[in-house]
Amino acid sequence: MSAHHAKIASEELPSCQIINAYGPTESHITTTHLVRSNALLVPIGRPVPGTQVYVLDTNFQAVPIGVHGELCIGGDGLAQGYLNDPEQTNEKFIPNPFGTGKLYRTGDLARYLPDGTIEYLGRIDTQVKILGFRIELDEVEEVIREYPKITDCVATATEINPNEKQLVVYIEPKEREPLTVEEVREYVKTKLPKHSTPSYFVLVDKFQLTPNGKIDRRKLPHPTAGLEQRHYNSPRHSN
Repeated sequence: MSAHHAKIASEELPSCQIINAYGPTESHITTTHLVRSNALLVPIGRPVPGTQVYVLDTNFQAVPIGVHGELCIGGDGLAQGYLNDPEQTNEKFIPNPFGTGKLYRTGDLARYLPDGTIEYLGRIDTQVKILGFRIELDEVEEVIREYPKITDCVATATEINPNEKQLVVYIEPKEREPLTVEEVREYVKTKLPKHSTPSYFVLVDKFQLTPNGKIDRRKLPHPTAGLEQRHYNSPRHSN
């Protein structure tokens, strides 16, 4: 849950207590966190009883507090593996280097905060490299969602020309809120570093959803060269 969506939920449901519960299907509910309406970020909280949660580097060693790593889960609620898929099971369910049983590699990027809660940072595979810069797509989306005229957005690294990826953001404006690409572009310039500024902004009337309620990325329109884009100036030698 983003701080943006937590604020909306708190405004729409002022008498409700909101809990941010995290847990992939392979491990059921793993952590919970009480959400405050004025939170600048919404952690996924602390492990529930019977669950072990580790943030590990690429060598499956625990990282220090505040350092990014892959969220790995063990404990009572863990699945045994994937049915009839031993290859994926061996890739995702690894021996627990800190005890007995297995750990599930979630593919989620996270870090432990000083107070012992865990902050979810997005998917490991949402980090893309464009023009030599590493960009976190989740961070770009989070910034753009904060714009008051925007309902939701999706950031992607899309190949516009052969072998040339560009940062593309699809935006669903709020109903009855006139919105222009230039307006969003000017806002983004004040919030994101230049290398994280999207090349293309695509406005959509409404996102199409999958049966489980998530944005269907396969149905996003492909950007065209006619759309506004950020111009990139290649490095030049100076005399």
